[in-house]
Amino acid sequence: MKRLPQPNQRFPPSTITPNRRIPLKPKSEPLLTLEDLATRWQVSLKSVRRIVARGELKVHRIGHQIRISLEDVTTYEKLHRE
Repeated sequence: MKRLPQPNQRFPPSTITPNRRIPLKPKSEPLLTLEDLATRWQVSLKSVRRIVARGELKVHRIGHQIRISLEDVTTYEKLHRE
């Protein structure tokens, strides 16, 4: 018979119930700031903000900060290449 841990002891990993939330691993994908992107494209920050405002580029909002994944940047660049 399996012993249950005492109330002040932590549960071993094998006893975690499926209803508990499991923290997700963060993606290792780099996120760029708007300033990083403006430097990369050699345009003004205002130009990058206009692209974001038009919804042409997917963004991640973290609090009040805006970040853009490198994958989304390369996809945007491929679609708008001349």
